[in-house]
Amino acid sequence: MEQRKADFMEHMYQCSARTNGLYTGLWHEFCINEAGPIMRDRYFEMVEAVKQFEQMQQEQQIPA
Repeated sequence: MEQRKADFMEHMYQCSARTNGLYTGLWHEFCINEAGPIMRDRYFEMVEAVKQFEQMQQEQQIPA
């Protein structure tokens, strides 16, 4: 588990293009620049999926 943490920290460091050897703030930077936009997009995908599911449920309840 500790090796995974170290590997991911190294990934974040490399992605940040830092060369100063400082790891301070990497998690925050990762959340803002990488994970944040992905999670924002995923949120709207989930909202759309729920909307489509609810619409499908309504259409199935309407007698033809």
